[in-house]
Amino acid sequence: MKKAPKQMLGYSLLESSVVIAAMGVLVAIGVINTAASTQSAKSDGAMSMIMSQLRLARTEALADRRNVTVSFDTNAQQLNVQIISVGQEPVHPVQSFPLPAGAQFVLESGVPDTPENFGNNDAVYFGDNADGSTVMQFTPAGTFVDGNNNVLNGTVFLGVPGNAATARAVTIMGGGGNVQRFTWNGSQWQR
Repeated sequence: MKKAPKQMLGYSLLESSVVIAAMGVLVAIGVINTAASTQSAKSDGAMSMIMSQLRLARTEALADRRNVTVSFDTNAQQLNVQIISVGQEPVHPVQSFPLPAGAQFVLESGVPDTPENFGNNDAVYFGDNADGSTVMQFTPAGTFVDGNNNVLNGTVFLGVPGNAATARAVTIMGGGGNVQRFTWNGSQWQR
């Protein structure tokens, strides 16, 4: 039996280095994509939670024929909801819903207002009620109003701070109490 020449017994150092470098690039791309997906998932989770709780608050107001107050605590990064009787007495204690870890009420630099144009002067913006802390409520008719029964339209901006790709928005059209969602795709808002 004849032995193969030495240069044919395996891979060269150069060939092995090229394969290892290519594998390293693929792993790095996977890690970067996973990190971006994780941040987007946090924003999507925050948006879904806000939407579902606002829709539930409106549904409870309609079904129970009671006012349901809503406030946004931008310091604690949470939504607060409370069912109020017709005489404005609390029926249940305040329920608080914190945003998922990593997501915040945030207005990203360079991201414009949503197509509804309710305003983007702050992360939680309802006209003169810029910080979302004064009385806002769904009425038994399903409208969204302030403490003086003035119809409120507004937007809640969410995301991972410093990452415009994670920008999300939830709008409320006060007259009908409609809650809408928007996702920033880097150049425009998408429903």
